[in-house]
Amino acid sequence: MSTQPFLIAVDAGGTKTEAVLFTPDGTRVKHLLRPGINPLVSSFEQACADCLRILEELRAAAPGPVTAAYIGMPALQYFGGRIEAYLVERAPVEHLRAEADGYMLISAMLGHADGAGLVCGTGSGLYVRKGTQQYGIGGWGYIIDGCGSGFVLGRRAVRAVIRQSDGRGEKTLLTELVNAQIGGDVTQHLPELYAGGRPYFASLARTVFEACKQNDAVAQTIFDDCADDLAEMVITGHRKDPIEKLVLNGGIFQHFPEYVSALQARIPGEISLIRSDKPPIAGAATEAMHMAGLPCSEQFRNRFTAADTDDPNP
Repeated sequence: MSTQPFLIAVDAGGTKTEAVLFTPDGTRVKHLLRPGINPLVSSFEQACADCLRILEELRAAAPGPVTAAYIGMPALQYFGGRIEAYLVERAPVEHLRAEADGYMLISAMLGHADGAGLVCGTGSGLYVRKGTQQYGIGGWGYIIDGCGSGFVLGRRAVRAVIRQSDGRGEKTLLTELVNAQIGGDVTQHLPELYAGGRPYFASLARTVFEACKQNDAVAQTIFDDCADDLAEMVITGHRKDPIEKLVLNGGIFQHFPEYVSALQARIPGEISLIRSDKPPIAGAATEAMHMAGLPCSEQFRNRFTAADTDDPNP
C-alpha cells in the first residue's frame, strides 16, 4: 500500500458530476463523469446517496489512505449542513467538506483566496469569499430564481415560441430556431421538453444568442432582461462588500462572449472580470489541497488540469 496521501475533488454540477482521485503532485489516479447531483432537483436522500457512491468508488481506487475530499454541489447551502454531516459520518476521510458549488470557481482561478465567482451555466449564482466569511446572492433554485441562467434563457425562448403560436406574442425568429433544434413544432414536443428538464431547456439558450445576431427584437429583450438580472446580483454583492476580482464560469459565459460583454457594460468599472480558463474541478482540487495543509503550486494546478482522463464516459 502506498504511504503518500490521496485526495478527492468532486464537482457536482447541475448537468453532470465530475470527480477525481489525485495525488499531491496533481497526478490523476481515477476520473469519473456521472449525472448531475442537485438535492433541490432530486432529493436530499438521493443527492447524499449519489455523492457517497462516488466517494466510495474513488476511495476503492486509492492504493493508500484518502486524506481530504472536497465536494462542491449546487443548492447545498439550503440544507443547513445536513449533506456534509451525512457524508462525514459515512465516508472515512480525515478531512471532508461539502459546500455550495460556486466557491470552487473562485479557487480554480485565484487559489484559496478572497474573491467572487459568478456562475452562469444551467443555473446561476454569485458567490463571495472574504476571509472566513462566505455568502451567496441569487441561485435560489430554478423555480424561484435562476437569474440569467441557461435554463431561464431557454425557457423564455420556448415561451416566446408558444406565445407566437397562440397569437399572444410577437413574431420571432426564435420559432424557427427552437423548432429546428427540437426537430419539429415545439407545441408537439412538450412531453420531451418536460422529460428533458433543466438541461434540455438550457440547451436551447443558444437560440437566443443566434436570434440576437439577426436582430430579432424578442430575443434581444430576453437577452437584455437576463443580462440585467446577472448584473443585479453583482451590483448587490459589490454594494454589500466591494468586489475587486470576479471570476466568471459556466457554459453560457464560455460559449457566448457577448454575454460577458453585456455584463461588463452593466456593472461598476472597478470590478475586474476574470474569465476562467480552468474547470471547476480544479477549484475543488485546490480546496482539497488546502484542507490537507498541502501547498497548491502553479505546477500542481497545471498538471492537474492537463491530466488525461481514464473514465471519459458518464
